[in-house]
Amino acid sequence: MIRFFLIFLISILGQNSSLYLQRYAHFSAVLASAAPSLGIALFSALLPESWGSFWLEELPLIFFGASFAGMSQAHRLPNLPSQLISALIFASLFFAQSQFFKGFGGALGTSACIAVLGSGALQELYAYGKKKWNP
Repeated sequence: MIRFFLIFLISILGQNSSLYLQRYAHFSAVLASAAPSLGIALFSALLPESWGSFWLEELPLIFFGASFAGMSQAHRLPNLPSQLISALIFASLFFAQSQFFKGFGGALGTSACIAVLGSGALQELYAYGKKKWNP
């Protein structure tokens, strides 16, 4: 449970750092993903091996993958709830991917795409339900 919570927190940080740099610092989508991911990778490389594989290997992967979701246009993840849902979906997929996605190329990008699409679908369902039940 703690491992999943850490994955979720890192997903939020990765996604929102990319979103922030793209929307407010006017970085290109690629640079908004790459710059903070490079910083995390360098930070992780400086950690002693005694910290374990999660911090040395998985931390940069989670952050980098989640930053792909942050490359989305503003209307795809327009508010905090949609961003949190997207990060939660990405974290869930990453948590499960060690068993299901092993050997598949592009798992991080695919997981980020599914996370953004899932968040958008939930927004649409919410808007539809609100419209249907409150005419």
